[in-house]
Amino acid sequence: GLEALMSRRPVRVELYEDTAHEWRWRAVAANGKTVADSAEGYVEKRDALGEAWALFGETVTYSTQALEP
Repeated sequence: GLEALMSRRPVRVELYEDTAHEWRWRAVAANGKTVADSAEGYVEKRDALGEAWALFGETVTYSTQALEP
């Protein structure tokens, strides 16, 4: 039902630097699961953020994560 659907709605976007030193984003739902991610890496953090902002705008919170292993 609606409750299950809302638990999968993105509530935050995490920006992170991958092992190739490119910036990526992932959208995380209230249940902690990743529901979307960037299809490519970006040299500049602002470019990854720009793509995520174009998709989600002010509907989510944004955070920067540590380097992915």
